[in-house]
Amino acid sequence: MASRCRGQGYGLEYVLKRWAVILGGNSELAVEMLQGLVGCTDLSFFVHHRSKSQSLSDLQETLGPALVLYQADLTDETAVAELSSRIQATCEIIVLFAQFAAPPLQIQRFKDCSNEALKQSFAVQTLAAATILRSIIPTMKKPIGVARAQAIFVSSEVVRDRPPKGMLDYVVGKYAMLGLMRALAAEFEGPTLSFHAIAPGMMETKFLKFVPEFAIESARSLQPCGFKTVSSVAQKLVRLIQNPDALNEDPIYLR
Repeated sequence: MASRCRGQGYGLEYVLKRWAVILGGNSELAVEMLQGLVGCTDLSFFVHHRSKSQSLSDLQETLGPALVLYQADLTDETAVAELSSRIQATCEIIVLFAQFAAPPLQIQRFKDCSNEALKQSFAVQTLAAATILRSIIPTMKKPIGVARAQAIFVSSEVVRDRPPKGMLDYVVGKYAMLGLMRALAAEFEGPTLSFHAIAPGMMETKFLKFVPEFAIESARSLQPCGFKTVSSVAQKLVRLIQNPDALNEDPIYLR
């Protein structure tokens, strides 16, 4: 249920919304997760996106004021600072942070990957999350209405310590993001706040048609049971949001 907080000195009660902050909400996985949460949670959602998809527009129509959409370029430090300020101004109580944001996938080997591409991947997948978490962790450590607040990082192309070939900037950014998750857990993890990640490897998404066969075969060799569907991974995320301990034994779960 929504949390109630008594107004100081006036004896009045008012409802404070509990918010989930989503980075990269235009990804297929983020959209499916949000669709899975409709009707089974009282959370409101602050959803960052790079470009507004029809799926997000449909969700906005369904959820109304419980869904706030915000477009921002995460490679732009000023835009990220403005995004962080808007989150703080909008979200009363934050009990969930989920990082889906990733740069457009480029198939690049090391010899072809520029430092600029590496910097952009790092900015999107790690620096933006760090900027926002720096401002919201103090309030997330004191969750209201849930046993524990959560920060979840989604690393879709990485299977534990075995990345596919040909995705250098993308994969480097993923591992930097996982490093951020583990560093934050070492500093802030406790009974009221948890940090974790899921690493489902390559999934059956529409972007596969743009991936060269050598990269797909490299990924398949790391995933002998086949690529997971977006829907199945979204269901796991919904379970994790409902219960921070739900995926402890799941092979895609990382701490």
